[in-house]
Amino acid sequence: MKKESRKNVKIIFLITQIAVVMMISIAIGALIGYYLGKALKAEFVILFGIALGAGAGFNSVYDLVKVYLKDEQREAPKELTEAEKKRAEAEAAFKEWRDARDDEDEEDGEKF
Repeated sequence: MKKESRKNVKIIFLITQIAVVMMISIAIGALIGYYLGKALKAEFVILFGIALGAGAGFNSVYDLVKVYLKDEQREAPKELTEAEKKRAEAEAAFKEWRDARDDEDEEDGEKF
């Protein structure tokens, strides 16, 4: 699977997880509020249950997004410093010189 396709699939899964977490959190909060309101004979308690479920859902969504962003940062390519760039250029130049020298040695060896 291509890197961009994998990223798109991850985003779709994240959006799906966010939707499911919010729906379940609000539903559980509403059910708790409903039964608590029924036991206390105060119907407005369901509103507190819904608000509590929504708050729990937002907290869970925050955690999901935080983990997703941490994974994205880990996958992002690291920016090289100037010293690392110069070292990489020097290593490439040295390798090129060494390969050219080895080629010359092989040519000299074939002549004899």
